[in-house]
Amino acid sequence: MQAGGEFDPNFDRKVRKVAEKLSDNVHGILNEPSLGMYRIHEHVRKSMPVLVQKKMETSQQIQQLQGACYDMEQTLNGARCVMNSKKHFAAVHDLLKNSIFLAQHIQYERTRSLNVDLQTRRDRHTQGRTGVPSSISVDIPDESRRSSSLSRIKQSRTTNSLRTDAMP
Repeated sequence: MQAGGEFDPNFDRKVRKVAEKLSDNVHGILNEPSLGMYRIHEHVRKSMPVLVQKKMETSQQIQQLQGACYDMEQTLNGARCVMNSKKHFAAVHDLLKNSIFLAQHIQYERTRSLNVDLQTRRDRHTQGRTGVPSSISVDIPDESRRSSSLSRIKQSRTTNSLRTDAMP
């Protein structure tokens, strides 16, 4: 309004504009917590599936890591046990060597006793034919054996005479 009671058309427009802005501000202030909660709700709704997926992946990786740690501990314990049992392995090794030696000795004794048994049987068999025990053997050497025996006797006599000559 102007000083003469006239009405200013701009004034009415200005008043309406101020009233609208004031109404918008009051409405915004009153609804601001609701708007904030709406924005938070939207954010949670969008990011929650991703976060749940990441949590599941992390849980699986933690389980795998725990399993690997358990396996590593068991492997270390096994290695320590093997290292501690070195003396036991040495004892087993010695026992195996002794058992192999004894098995060879037993085999040798068996073979020897079989040979003795065979010799005894031959002796009995031969003794039954000739009437002379085989311990008393009568060898009649042939001519080639006789000449080689004579040459050995001559050679041993020569060696013995050289030894006695060399002695003071």
